[in-house]
Amino acid sequence: MKKVVLLLLISLILSACSETEIFDFKGKSDNWKVIYTVEILDEQIEQTKVNIEYNGMESIPDEVSYIIETDSGSMEGNTSLNDKGLIEIGGRERRCNECTFINESEYIKATISWKGNTEE
Repeated sequence: MKKVVLLLLISLILSACSETEIFDFKGKSDNWKVIYTVEILDEQIEQTKVNIEYNGMESIPDEVSYIIETDSGSMEGNTSLNDKGLIEIGGRERRCNECTFINESEYIKATISWKGNTEE
């Protein structure tokens, strides 16, 4: 009896974990690489993470401005890059009652501005 209960408990845990969906959207320009990751945790929670990486030939900019636009909203800010030329914006969780989650065919636009330059 204990084995059956344990087996049912394990299968329930594994099935709960399998509902998570992860979408990675990647884009690259002359000076920047952006990875926008969306993790759909359940029917009412979506978590987003953005990594912006400078891959230009000049020195790493001191500060950049970014705007990330999706069909369901946008995020923007001004920030410094770390010593490796990275910005990590993460863990932004969104809860909703009647969610319209991002899907793999959605177009995401990232605009990055630095030292008088702008790239999408």
